[in-house]
Amino acid sequence: MDPGSEAVPRTIAVVDVASYGDPTRTNLHRLAVREGLYNLMETACHESSIGWGRCRTDDMGDGLLLLLPPDIPKILLVDRLPQRLASGLRRHNGDHSDGARIRLRLALHAGEVYHDQHGLASEAVIHASRILEAPEAKQALEKSTTNLMLIASEWFYDAVVCHDPAAEPDSFRQIAVNVKETRGSAWIRLVGEHPPGLSVGEHPPQKSPAPAQPRSAGVDSRGPTLAELGKIVTILLETPGFDTREGRDLVLSQLDSEVWSAIARQRTARADVASIVRTCWRYPGALRELVEAIRFFAMGSIAMGRLDAAVAEVIENPPDE
Repeated sequence: MDPGSEAVPRTIAVVDVASYGDPTRTNLHRLAVREGLYNLMETACHESSIGWGRCRTDDMGDGLLLLLPPDIPKILLVDRLPQRLASGLRRHNGDHSDGARIRLRLALHAGEVYHDQHGLASEAVIHASRILEAPEAKQALEKSTTNLMLIASEWFYDAVVCHDPAAEPDSFRQIAVNVKETRGSAWIRLVGEHPPGLSVGEHPPQKSPAPAQPRSAGVDSRGPTLAELGKIVTILLETPGFDTREGRDLVLSQLDSEVWSAIARQRTARADVASIVRTCWRYPGALRELVEAIRFFAMGSIAMGRLDAAVAEVIENPPDE
């Protein structure tokens, strides 16, 4: 390396496939995992407005190192990227056998990076790699039912996560990091935690509904009144399994593709839920299907009972035209 070369600031994302070396995986499984990982990361970055082609990617065998240029907002890594990765993981794991399924830990940091003809040198990259290997983080993911864990460095949490509600700072918890020469702490968040009893890669039981079609004139084409919409939205925001964006993503994945693909998702929770309800209202039976999908995650809750009553009221007793 040229002693006079200058370091460049980079946002650092290091991703690791959990249990990649598990002896129950065959090498063919590992090839499927590696292909799936690259496809997942590239697609999720594209959907999150993170230019994949503008990032440096280094293969790590059981993971990837991603270096983002400084003009890409760091908040995208904790706001948009986790949701897109979680959705991609559900699709991948639903299409593959156990040996080829993927669970990820994603470590986030930022700092100066030096480059030479052989690769790179960076204390910041080393730090990101160390927090990725924190035993407490590994154990938390192993004990969870989710497919994705975020691990934010102290710096990333303090400088990025804490300052934007979209990053859901309250959903992170602090852990100790004691890996090789690194002593300190980091912040972890389990993304899209599944309900107890649902194993990784398993999906709730689904019906096979007939292809959905928009409501025609004369079939309750009036749409919900503001009072009806407001009542249902308020209850949904209090319903377990639908009160977070990750939960809503999981529930919507159980609906007919024609329905969920027609939903215009919104950034704020209330606007997002309102858009979901309005869209389901337009398709015969979709509102009931939404309620049944939610029931899988919220069965027995007080909010579920209130939701049943509210939906029954608007479906069975529509106002006079």
